[in-house]
Amino acid sequence: MTIKKYFMVKENDYINDYINYNRFKTRVISLNHFDLGGSNYIRLQSMTNTNTQDVEATVEQISRIVENGSDYVRVTTPTSRDVEALAEIRRRIRVHYETPLIADIHFSPKVAYAALDVADKVRINPGNLVDRSKGIDYDKKLYQKELQKIEEVFAPILQKAALKKRVIRIGTNIGSLSERILQNYGATPRGLVQATLEYIDIARKYSFNDIVVSIKASNPRLNIWANRLLVKFFAERGYDYPIHLGVTEAGNGLEGRIKSAVGIGALLVDGIGDTVRVSLTEPPENEIPVARTIVNHVLTTRGTRRLEPISNVFFNPFDYQPRKIQRSFLPDYPVVIVNVQDNYFRFEENFRPDFVFINGNKLVEAYSKDKIATVCFGENCSYKYLRTSEFNGKKDLKDLFLEIDLDWLQNKKNFSLLKKAKNTVLVFVPQSPDVLAETRYFIYLLDKAGIDLPVILKLFYNEGNPDDFAIKAAIDSGVFFIDGLVNGLFIDNTDINDKPFIARVGFEILQAANARISKAEIIACPGCGRTTFDLENVTNQIKERFENLKGIKIAVMGCIVNGLGEMADADYGYVGTGNGLVSLYKNRVLIKRNIPQEKALDELEALIKEEFNQKNI
Repeated sequence: MTIKKYFMVKENDYINDYINYNRFKTRVISLNHFDLGGSNYIRLQSMTNTNTQDVEATVEQISRIVENGSDYVRVTTPTSRDVEALAEIRRRIRVHYETPLIADIHFSPKVAYAALDVADKVRINPGNLVDRSKGIDYDKKLYQKELQKIEEVFAPILQKAALKKRVIRIGTNIGSLSERILQNYGATPRGLVQATLEYIDIARKYSFNDIVVSIKASNPRLNIWANRLLVKFFAERGYDYPIHLGVTEAGNGLEGRIKSAVGIGALLVDGIGDTVRVSLTEPPENEIPVARTIVNHVLTTRGTRRLEPISNVFFNPFDYQPRKIQRSFLPDYPVVIVNVQDNYFRFEENFRPDFVFINGNKLVEAYSKDKIATVCFGENCSYKYLRTSEFNGKKDLKDLFLEIDLDWLQNKKNFSLLKKAKNTVLVFVPQSPDVLAETRYFIYLLDKAGIDLPVILKLFYNEGNPDDFAIKAAIDSGVFFIDGLVNGLFIDNTDINDKPFIARVGFEILQAANARISKAEIIACPGCGRTTFDLENVTNQIKERFENLKGIKIAVMGCIVNGLGEMADADYGYVGTGNGLVSLYKNRVLIKRNIPQEKALDELEALIKEEFNQKNI
């Protein structure tokens, strides 16, 4: 597809201070006593995956979600019959809970209009509410005509929402951008923002401002860039609408948690976001503890150290332009270092660390056989590790890892020592919980002084819960790989001795940030009332069969609503098309239609085998 008017954003600033925590100021939206925006706590929400017309099952699931701490619950509402069911669901829920219910609408303005009678908030999708035409070449005249058509359809919804005192979420997904937007801006951050702003501007024309905005993608890097760009446009236009954060199709298990933590956490640490939904291919009540951990970690760590504000960004927040560094013994990709101390661990092939830190010399030979380089304080490892407290400045820094912190670097006489260093890798250790503030400031000082040494980020945790450890590490480190500011990750956890698990966490973070690929990527939607098969079970089976195929992407979609768009860069797609029926795609091209679910996995495997020309996967 030729994109006619797509352009890169030239101006880089999207917030006023890139170091210290300041929440982006948004207006307060009243939502059934659960106010959103402003200085209110960042709200948590989830979405049901039951058939909405199964009122009993939906009420039971909403109850579980609310009991787990969700502030809002979204319910898929595709038809008028689902609106009727939602009315009964609301009646039953209100007996016990005041939790706002959100109707999720795709394709039907009529259903959106009707849902305003029963839902506290209605989500509409700019990509499919009105302009769903295909095969049209949009010139300027047709583009404007489509906008007029949108206004004609959207205006009555806005007017009724104002009358009923309802809230509208303008929820834009990369997977369902309209043909008009795709032709003019592409499936890009600019395209996502443009689609959103058009609907906001129509709402403002009708003086409707009870708006919540979301921009989402399954790719965390794209997700982050687009939301940063949205905030930039908001600031320029004086818009202050609350922002809903999420990563679509994050998957399940460790992968889903880390991908969500990277894609959501990188925005929260910059003060962006008023409500969060973690989209896991699991029971929806599982999403709330993950969302809570993400939000609480950001709120309890950011602002614990205040540094000199930096208002001019020193990296490109809308495009991947890694920091320029001198050549060293590091490879060209980000590395993972694990502290094994005096122990030998056998690591999974795809998650084998590049370096292990050891206490002595006895493990050098064992790890060398596994083709893992060793690092230690002694002289007989692959590489020497040195702390600044042990460096007297009398000899050159050469061929080693140098552990360094911000306070040491801020002593100006030490800059000259680093400028003389050769083949040296800096291992930066933040001294406060505010990893973002210290690490960004550290990189800023290096670049300002013209020091181009590579940087490894070293993080230590005392976290006994493996999921919480992974989530916190992903929040603290993922943003630096998104922005290309660091060259590796050295993480450890004193409460977890499973070093292969710690290594896998590191690799999962790098993969979520699109910095290094270690396995097949599974793009799996969380499911909703439109889903026609057991998403979680199928996702797990696909992982088991294909995860070792490094570099391929497989999309598992419950339905076609966002399916084709979200699997735009996937190699294969497994998409539900009806009760127990699945269609298979290859590079977005339909290969096999309506396969019985019990045969679909074998058919997918045959398709992949044909591609890879191999007998065993």
